[in-house]
Amino acid sequence: MPTITERHGWGDTLIYSATDQSDGTINSVQNGMLLSADVHALFDAFKVSVNPDANYKVVCFAPDTLDLDYNIAGRHLDQTFLDTGNRPVDEVLRWHYRQAVLVNIRGAGEASS
Repeated sequence: MPTITERHGWGDTLIYSATDQSDGTINSVQNGMLLSADVHALFDAFKVSVNPDANYKVVCFAPDTLDLDYNIAGRHLDQTFLDTGNRPVDEVLRWHYRQAVLVNIRGAGEASS
């Protein structure tokens, strides 16, 4: 069975070891953002995402107990963060955003086991 990076053609984009994908995750600097635990849970559940094609706009797909719609929805990622090499690559952000749209609008995104 192909890994997630093989399925999406990210093998040349992401730096990781073969053992990093044994549990279905991508453990790579190019797939990381420092988030608080509560925001990370929402990101993992596709309730919050970043659209790299809209100037890295933060999008909230559902109301939540953190009141993210008021705090971060519609804002953009800081340019200083974007200028560093230690951030998710656009291809991965784009995939996550598209999955969030599918999960929340159509209910048809990839399973997030």
